[in-house]
Amino acid sequence: MFATPFLSFLSLALFQAAALVGAQSCDSTGSTGMPIVQNSHRIAINSSVNGVSFSFATYVAPNYYADSTFKPKQGHVWIHGQGRGGDEMVNAYKNSLPKAVSAGLVAERDVVVLSIVLPHQEDEAKSLFPGVLTWCANEWMEGGDARSAQVSSFNVLRSSFDWLAQTYPSITTFVIGGHSAGAQLVQRWAVTNPTDPVPHRYIIANPSSVAYFTSERPNCNVTSSCSCIAPGYESQCCSDFNDWKNGLNNYPHRFQNAAMNAANKQSIIDRYISRRIHYLYGGNDNEGTANGCGPNAQGLGHYDRGQKWWSYLTRNWPRVTSTQTQDNVAGIGHDSSGIWSSTQGLKRVYGS
Repeated sequence: MFATPFLSFLSLALFQAAALVGAQSCDSTGSTGMPIVQNSHRIAINSSVNGVSFSFATYVAPNYYADSTFKPKQGHVWIHGQGRGGDEMVNAYKNSLPKAVSAGLVAERDVVVLSIVLPHQEDEAKSLFPGVLTWCANEWMEGGDARSAQVSSFNVLRSSFDWLAQTYPSITTFVIGGHSAGAQLVQRWAVTNPTDPVPHRYIIANPSSVAYFTSERPNCNVTSSCSCIAPGYESQCCSDFNDWKNGLNNYPHRFQNAAMNAANKQSIIDRYISRRIHYLYGGNDNEGTANGCGPNAQGLGHYDRGQKWWSYLTRNWPRVTSTQTQDNVAGIGHDSSGIWSSTQGLKRVYGS
């Protein structure tokens, strides 16, 4: 089921000596911390892909993850938002797991979580673990390669599940989940990921945008000179509204480049529709109305985009309702812990 690359987790003390040199320059956006969070550990994981060795930073929870008697049944990989704070998803775990246990969905020792950190060069993860990969700007969000190696953020997701499978042979269910920008990464990996059946389900919560499969958009005003004028950006023609990462055109990244740029993408669409994917939207999440013409062509704000995406899927591929679900969580805004801890979130994340 899994490839078996060389994988290991390193303690903070042992990893301080390793370092990689950035191969490209990036503008700084300010540092993001990687603080200690109770009931978790900060580690780096070593892996390799196509002969390229690399390391990435992550939290792992619970704090007894290395106990030889710990034999979890579920292995989760969760992705932070645009701010790159992996502690956000550790806190979502701490808040939601007791509720999932109370609801009878899992036992406390059934679950292990990797909260991946995809940092910038100036972030604390890089100073804690000098050898870990870093990314420029939001390249990690759409599958771009790291600064110093030909390793996609999608490769990191794959390696995370490899590590879980190797470390915990007891795992029978693998889940990937992301909130906000992390949900964008998860949705785009669901599009590009060439392998099945792992992960067994994808959790996509409050994304700012998704990758559409056709040029159809709910919020495009078409004129004789422009194929898409989006609300809030009426003074410009949104000529790239269907390019990656908002659509499937002009996919620029190394990961699965040939497949993603093939003239016929029907197999990619069919594969996506067949996957077990759960979409979660906060009913009060009206953020993101100025994210750009590409996202605004999909809807005005996160919640509106989510409703229109589901309508697009079910209208064009009615069979999607047999594999995928959409839940709207009343009273919740752009809040990862709120979504994860909701009745709907608990069922989708920890249930089925």
